[in-house]
Amino acid sequence: MPHEARALLWDMLDASQFILDDIEGVTFEEYLSNRRLRQSVERSFMTIGEAARRLESVDPQLANRIAGLRQIVNFRNVIVHEYDELEQPQVWEIIKDFLPQLRDETRKLYESERDSTESDIDAPLQ
Repeated sequence: MPHEARALLWDMLDASQFILDDIEGVTFEEYLSNRRLRQSVERSFMTIGEAARRLESVDPQLANRIAGLRQIVNFRNVIVHEYDELEQPQVWEIIKDFLPQLRDETRKLYESERDSTESDIDAPLQ
């Protein structure tokens, strides 16, 4: 796996976990009433979508192993280009129903690829 592909997986994993950590214990009503939280979540979804888009170019085979990759990119495009049409119930549904799976998939790919690309320099000190 190219180093850049692994970095993109990390970006997706990190942004996914950031969202999940940020909304832990938050109700939908609290989410709706907290503009900073909504914008933070949307910004993180933009990172996820952009990293997914780049991954398609850098390593298409790897990108194809992520379920719903095209939908991830499309959702990023809605946030960026059609922000005024973004439906918050849809965002919340994606967070609750899709994001944990994406986080788990990217973590698994990131960790499996670490084993195949780790050099002596990358290995932890013992």
